[in-house]
Amino acid sequence: MLPSSRRATLRGGPTLTALLGAGLTLVVLALVAGLLATPAGSEGRRGDRPGDRPGERSGERSGDRRAAPAPRQLEERPNVVVVVMDDVSVDLVPTMARLGGLARQGATYGDAHVVNTLCCPSRAATFTGQPPHLNGVMTNTSGGPLGAKGGWRAFRENGGPKRSYNVALQDAGYRTGFVGKYLNEYEPGQPEGPRSPVRTPPPTVPGWTDFEAFSGGAYDGWDYARTVTGADGDLALRAEPAPPATAPARVKDRAYAGTVIADRALSLARSYERSDEPYLLHVAPYAAHARTGDPAYPRDPVFPAAFRDRPGVRSTQGDCGARACGRLSVRDLPGYGDDPRDNRPVRLRGGEPVTTAGWRPDRVTLSRADALKRYRDRARMVQSVDRMIGRLMRVVGPDTYVLITSDNGFHLGQHGLDGGRARRTSPTPGCRWSWWAPASSRAVAARPPRTWTSPRRSSSWPG
Repeated sequence: MLPSSRRATLRGGPTLTALLGAGLTLVVLALVAGLLATPAGSEGRRGDRPGDRPGERSGERSGDRRAAPAPRQLEERPNVVVVVMDDVSVDLVPTMARLGGLARQGATYGDAHVVNTLCCPSRAATFTGQPPHLNGVMTNTSGGPLGAKGGWRAFRENGGPKRSYNVALQDAGYRTGFVGKYLNEYEPGQPEGPRSPVRTPPPTVPGWTDFEAFSGGAYDGWDYARTVTGADGDLALRAEPAPPATAPARVKDRAYAGTVIADRALSLARSYERSDEPYLLHVAPYAAHARTGDPAYPRDPVFPAAFRDRPGVRSTQGDCGARACGRLSVRDLPGYGDDPRDNRPVRLRGGEPVTTAGWRPDRVTLSRADALKRYRDRARMVQSVDRMIGRLMRVVGPDTYVLITSDNGFHLGQHGLDGGRARRTSPTPGCRWSWWAPASSRAVAARPPRTWTSPRRSSSWPG
């Protein structure tokens, strides 16, 4: 489902529509395909309208005395940077100063939708441009009641890797790079058993010049592995162990998954910018997903931020970005405290609307205090992503389109729902415009302006 163009806000220079889920793939391919289909020197140019002859705008017919301007030359194809965050809901966007600055310079789409509330089906749709019933990925993992219809296994068995949008871009002459979270169950092999320290790289994924997928240990912030593409195109595995608990915070933060993902993305971006080839860079941070394993360090929160952003390290309350942590409250969660009785479904019986029984009779078990703590921890967690966005914008060139979105959102008690994202309702918790996912993130797209002033600093594109 596509966002309404009526709700799009455009500012600054040329912009590109950014969609969530399957639509995002179509946007990137349409952008590149349009440029590929228009050779340099052709008479078609931006600004032509339906019904105009090539090279003619409305009011510039052959009988006009004024000569038409020379046709626009398309000398090169644009670069594309796609950032797909994890479980980032709209209530976190106001805390991200650099993302907010980019949104004001570019475009935001408040009617964008994801096709599924779960990570893997949503990401599979982003890669293939197809919703779950067509790409074959119905849930996060294989096994269980859906059998092999989830996770990396379902994506692979349904031909997803070869149908992903990066393959088309690579065939069109693009360098393609991936860094971060790929798909659930895309993990290193353990040929000697689950307790063995011996690990082998996961299968090579076609269509990527550089492929650096981080293993599921990155959910916990530390102690994970990542793939590295060799000169022969095969994958190798590189371990990223957690520093000891006694190490200083700055040492731990250098090994933090959010930091390493940002560093690797910046390294690839710099390398690609030095090349004459156009490029696609797809970056998938793990923030703001909750950890899935045991804490990496004592007293790690459920949503583990970098140490620099935690309370008591650089400031008393920690770093919640553009908003002071102490000023964030559950009132900032759209739909929190809403009476769920008005969400009861209505059906037609005999031509008359009839309200059915409540679809969720149990009560929220997540307390107000816990919801607030998790909200603030998630705000701290996304600051590593916001810093990465600032750093990327200082590296990419003027012919780069940047698209920022999330695979789905997250709710913390909105509309009578406990913490999570695996439910559907309308209006969805935390966001008035998401479709399947409660509180899905905004999509943002923009060409980087020549100068941009940070809301927090005076320098351009702060790191």
